[in-house]
Amino acid sequence: MLKNVFTFAISMLVLFSCGQKSEKGAWSEKDKGDFKKGCLQVYDEKLSKDEGFKAMGIAKDDFVKVCDCSIQKLESTYAPADIIKGEKISDDAQKLVDKCFYENFIGEKGAWKPKFKELMNKQIEELTVKKAHSEEEKAVLQTLMQCMVEKIEKEFEITDLMSQTVSNASNEKMKSIAENCVAELQLGMEILGVVFEQAAAGGQ
Repeated sequence: MLKNVFTFAISMLVLFSCGQKSEKGAWSEKDKGDFKKGCLQVYDEKLSKDEGFKAMGIAKDDFVKVCDCSIQKLESTYAPADIIKGEKISDDAQKLVDKCFYENFIGEKGAWKPKFKELMNKQIEELTVKKAHSEEEKAVLQTLMQCMVEKIEKEFEITDLMSQTVSNASNEKMKSIAENCVAELQLGMEILGVVFEQAAAGGQ
């Protein structure tokens, strides 16, 4: 979601830090201010118009936390001039910025933020409405997908889940989760069928 959107903010920092004495672990207040200004400009010009951000209800006042967190993590790891590789933010620096976003708005393995869970449930609802041909199919699909989401939350690191390049191991784990949820759903339906049969027999 945030891939390279901070390039502008960091480019501004590098541009205006020329002649400054900022170094790893000790950025000047001016450099921190320049980064934060660029970071919030990215929000105003790009992220505030992004549908995903709108759906999560991320306001500018909330996004300040990501900017402050990014400054803290980047300052402790880089001198300003070392962050940009060519014309883009380095992959490692981008991961630090992404981590700040995940920590503030998505959560971590086994502990997703309530707002992110709400968004996931909303997307499940929208998807099942599109795919299901009946209320029964919709109920089955929702149960299956909610099972998968719960297991994914417990078993996946957020950085792996949000990565645009999913590893073979992650694909296999996702496949296993889907198969387990299908098996659980089938077992649940079989048990429910037995219960209904016994109830019907008892009522005769």
